[in-house]
Amino acid sequence: MKIEPSEFLPIGNEFQKIFGISFGKFIDMRFLLARKELVFNLLKFTDWLEECYPDECSIDGVSYNAVVERKFGKRGVKMIKKLLQ
Repeated sequence: MKIEPSEFLPIGNEFQKIFGISFGKFIDMRFLLARKELVFNLLKFTDWLEECYPDECSIDGVSYNAVVERKFGKRGVKMIKKLLQ
């Protein structure tokens, strides 16, 4: 996702409000600094979900999308989808 530098802070603030954790933990800063490209590390995010919500993530057939929606609502799902564009 290409972003303007002025967009990083609002996206980070919204992420923090929704998930209660720093946005920077899931961003590849090398891409951001070198190419002004926001690269969201989905693997780090799903690892975090599994660490915080192990019971929900271990249910057979339940997607990470469903866990995000259950724990953080539609705003959480929308934010993750936005970051993966």
